[in-house]
Amino acid sequence: MGIFATAGAKFYIGTTLDVDFTSYASALADFQADTYTEVTPMETIGDFGDSSTDVKFLGIGDSRARHLKGSKDAGVQQLTAGFDASDAGQVAMKAAYLSPQDFNAKIVFNDAPVARSATFTVTIAAPGVFTATGHGLEVGDAVQITTTGALPTGLATATTYYVKTVPTSDTFTLAATPGGTAITTTGTQSGTHTFTTVPSGTVAYYRGKVMAFKRVTGTGPDNVIKLQCDFGINSDIIEVPAAE
Repeated sequence: MGIFATAGAKFYIGTTLDVDFTSYASALADFQADTYTEVTPMETIGDFGDSSTDVKFLGIGDSRARHLKGSKDAGVQQLTAGFDASDAGQVAMKAAYLSPQDFNAKIVFNDAPVARSATFTVTIAAPGVFTATGHGLEVGDAVQITTTGALPTGLATATTYYVKTVPTSDTFTLAATPGGTAITTTGTQSGTHTFTTVPSGTVAYYRGKVMAFKRVTGTGPDNVIKLQCDFGINSDIIEVPAAE
């Protein structure tokens, strides 16, 4: 994957839902279970990410300074938006500022792969096994399916499914939720079936406190009134790479 511009990135504020940081999987599951509201219109999402505190030791014998890594600090993210009192995201940010609690947040970057499609066949079985030559799918990829005829029971159009297993380069199974139980297919089917990937951009999840909520008016009359929110990050950053 190449590099991408910041353009198209989106910031969302969540709720105070607890997150279990015991493992990457537990933290991701909790973050994904939360409900988020996009803050618009954003101008900057600021810098964020861990830096280690410099723990400095001055050696007498060799007159040499040594630098050790101390506590990690993900920083205070400075978010700037065009002020809009009716925007649901800005309303949520104000509520978070007035609260002493940590809130979840996420950034979705505009680096999603291009969607692609391929025809497939599926067995009537538990679970149903899908066959598409050289499908290129990986576990966790999201897809939607269409048909020129009828799908077997257990599948529907206009529904997002997730790749459960990839037994071979030509076969895969699907689940209704990420990591869920593989779908069982029953009944009869007809027509030509097609899957289309549902790409997603890189997502960064984290939690912290809204430390500032202030208007920025500039000098003189010819300025857009902006909203600056400082988000103090108090957790690890859980990143999900872009995927099909």
